[in-house]
Amino acid sequence: MARIKSKTKSKNPVRGRDKELMNLRDEKLLRRYYELTEVENMRFDRALKHLSREEFFISEARIMSIVRRSYNKKEGVHITPPSRIRSPKLTEDQLDLLQEFV
Repeated sequence: MARIKSKTKSKNPVRGRDKELMNLRDEKLLRRYYELTEVENMRFDRALKHLSREEFFISEARIMSIVRRSYNKKEGVHITPPSRIRSPKLTEDQLDLLQEFV
């Protein structure tokens, strides 16, 4: 049986996700991240978990990459993404106490 070729086939079919929808999602995610971390004073790891499991249903790593990319791309945004490794903030007294144990 011979296959019939479709005449409506375009040379460059658009595939994948709609870029405009992805940009809107990223903007909404960034606003929610800001609201949770800055307005509601939620720790960033809890905010990531909440956004990942309760609102956007994407991985925490993906959310952080969106936040970082959006932060680097947009001017005037006052959100600073957390560093990948956070060092503990110790006072001099605490450091002295730790050195006594070494």
